[in-house]
Amino acid sequence: MPAPVALTYFTGSAVAHILSATLCIEKFRNTRMSKAFSRDDAEGEMPRRNYDLPNRSDPGFERAAARALLEAARVNETQLAERATGLYWGEPALKPFVQEILEEAEQKKDERLEQLARRFLR
Repeated sequence: MPAPVALTYFTGSAVAHILSATLCIEKFRNTRMSKAFSRDDAEGEMPRRNYDLPNRSDPGFERAAARALLEAARVNETQLAERATGLYWGEPALKPFVQEILEEAEQKKDERLEQLARRFLR
């Protein structure tokens, strides 16, 4: 009688490794993992910082959103700021506020903020 098909593709040592891995998985299946190795914000990641945004109905919301998007871009968190503000990078409604921020950055000699503001305004 021929050997089962699944086993004909494995050598003896491969089968031993598979059995060993299976036993290892079973041993740790119901154990708790340290918080150090888990991400609380995985899947549906929430903003890591407080963007201190006013309510959307507040007249200063768009100005604050523009600043939040630029500051988030400075630390590579644009997507998180977009999620927090509900507005996207390059949003036309924010361009007047970004222009003001650009002028402030030029006065303060903040080259990185100038660069980001110019990219936003393209």
